[in-house]
Amino acid sequence: MAEEKRIYKWYLILSIIYSLISILLGIIPLIPNLLTPGLLLSVGFAWAPIIYIWFILNIVMFIVIFVKKIEKIALLLPGLYISEQTFLIILAIMMPTFFRIFDLTFSAIILIIAIGLLSRK
Repeated sequence: MAEEKRIYKWYLILSIIYSLISILLGIIPLIPNLLTPGLLLSVGFAWAPIIYIWFILNIVMFIVIFVKKIEKIALLLPGLYISEQTFLIILAIMMPTFFRIFDLTFSAIILIIAIGLLSRK
């Protein structure tokens, strides 16, 4: 039986960085008087292209992980990112308050999984 390949270290590091930034951007609006609405909007516009690029990268990574028979647990990361982005589009329109909680929760779960996978020997 062939041994499964491990997930790419660079992908795990990018996942950790993306999740940390996503958590930070989700918490900042909760702190009153930290950012002006204009500055917050500017940060949102700057972050939007990164979100779309990350979404496409995760679709590609999901396919690569599946086709190259990389460890099954690795499918969780792109799978969670893809489902998070899909649900966030719906939630942002329908329930903006739940949107932030959902985003922070998913980002924290992804961060924990990525750190766990990176810290293995």
